[in-house]
Amino acid sequence: FAYLTLIGLANTAVAFTSLLGAPLEWRIAAITASGAVMMAAAGGLKRRPPESMLGEIALAARRLPQLAVPISLFLVLLVPGNPAFGQMAAFLFASIGYGLLAEYFPSVVFVHAAMWSSVGAILFALKAVALPGEWYATAAAVLAPVYLIAGRALRQRLIDFAPPRRGYQGAVNLVGFGLVIVAIIAGFISLIVDVWAGVIALALTSVVL
Repeated sequence: FAYLTLIGLANTAVAFTSLLGAPLEWRIAAITASGAVMMAAAGGLKRRPPESMLGEIALAARRLPQLAVPISLFLVLLVPGNPAFGQMAAFLFASIGYGLLAEYFPSVVFVHAAMWSSVGAILFALKAVALPGEWYATAAAVLAPVYLIAGRALRQRLIDFAPPRRGYQGAVNLVGFGLVIVAIIAGFISLIVDVWAGVIALALTSVVL
């Protein structure tokens, strides 16, 4: 019953976006947004007795999005044409949802999912503003220290360093170092297209390192 209730709520969100005449990518993003809401509800209801109705809903709200959200992200990537804002919203909702799961149900997997989903949201945001490809390396170099600082701040914020949370900083830092590598590789490639774009990207990367 709990699963049917949540699926019905997700279908209502999709139907509402369809009623508004939203493009396909926004209808799919509505599924991701519903998943994020379910994840938040799962955290809020996690102390409810499992045998109660709210406890059953909490369990379903925790499990169902872990299937629905990845599927919605895959589907939104298949939308034809060249949209970007809908995809950005879908990845942003996913990042928020996985972040909530990591907070309420400690798991480094959820942190990885939240961080890489945020990278996807930023990538589509750059696409939405039509940033020239040669400047993507600079964007990566600018974002890398943001994640590295966030990892350090996360470690200072966390009180519980039990094994699930112990890897949180490493998961965030991995994204930061991944962006550094991307900035270096893309920076050298950008030198072929736009010298200044490549030079700026590599200069910022050297500052980060």
